[in-house]
Amino acid sequence: MFELIVGAFLGFLMSFVALIYFLKFRQSRNTQALLYNANESEILLKSLTTDANARLCHFPKSTVMHLCGYNPSDPSLRSLSNFDIIKTSTECLFARQAKLWGSSDWNPSCSVAQNVSSWLHAFTLFGAIQRGLDGFLVEVVGQEAGQTVERFATIVRMVLQALSDNDPSGYRCMEKDFLGKRGWVFSFDKREYFITTFAACYPSQHSRYAFGVRHSCFILFQPYSSFLWHNVGNDTPYTNWSNPQTVRDKIRVKYRSNGRGYPIPENTDSFPVAHAFVRPLYDSHRTVVRWWDPLGCNDMPSSCSETSSPVRLAEQKKDA
Repeated sequence: MFELIVGAFLGFLMSFVALIYFLKFRQSRNTQALLYNANESEILLKSLTTDANARLCHFPKSTVMHLCGYNPSDPSLRSLSNFDIIKTSTECLFARQAKLWGSSDWNPSCSVAQNVSSWLHAFTLFGAIQRGLDGFLVEVVGQEAGQTVERFATIVRMVLQALSDNDPSGYRCMEKDFLGKRGWVFSFDKREYFITTFAACYPSQHSRYAFGVRHSCFILFQPYSSFLWHNVGNDTPYTNWSNPQTVRDKIRVKYRSNGRGYPIPENTDSFPVAHAFVRPLYDSHRTVVRWWDPLGCNDMPSSCSETSSPVRLAEQKKDA
């Protein structure tokens, strides 16, 4: 009897060890592949993004730096450091505690596409992991960056276009004919993002005010899962201004009480989300910055950002 018990115990122990080894192998397989292919990071990142369990894995900093070429979570990173004044001053209730990854240092002497390529691996890895992260921040640096809404809109379009051109899934959201209309959302590697932008062109009473940051503008990619983690709730045109109950109510009330209230769509279900990416100088839902249109805000008069012409107002009503 004793021998049978010992034999059964040893059999169970060996099976347990084998199971642990198998699970650890499954979890580390993609990371090991990336490490062994340091010069072929596209292959490694592809293996990560095709593994549904990859987003549940937690990678050490050394591995992240090895894959990205820099540490995108380093608080001293120029993009994150320059954004800190906005992060700590904005009325968003969870901004101060938000966990962000940032882009590598922007080189004004290089093209937008070249700059995007320098942090493309980090952005892809961010999308694969995502769990516990609130956003990926891109800083664009230059003497004229964000100095006018028109220039800012062009920069946003070029950055999003460069990402779309390199989408591992091949979807290329920036090529869709319904961009700027209901139903379109920015996506990369089959993951969807809401985009918030900040620039020096916006005055202090604007919700996209940069709090004194000059010669830089920011594009913040927020995974929709982040809104769920912070219990923001579904978007709605209704706000309890006198007695805010939801997180969304409280955020709206705080923005308005500090003089930076923003317009709320009358119908949030039909509102084209692209219209919120780059806001007009004088915030209103009767004006739309058509940032996705190369002819709409590229070297055009300032009125283009205000959608003031009858033609553009007609286009807005048609798109909605």
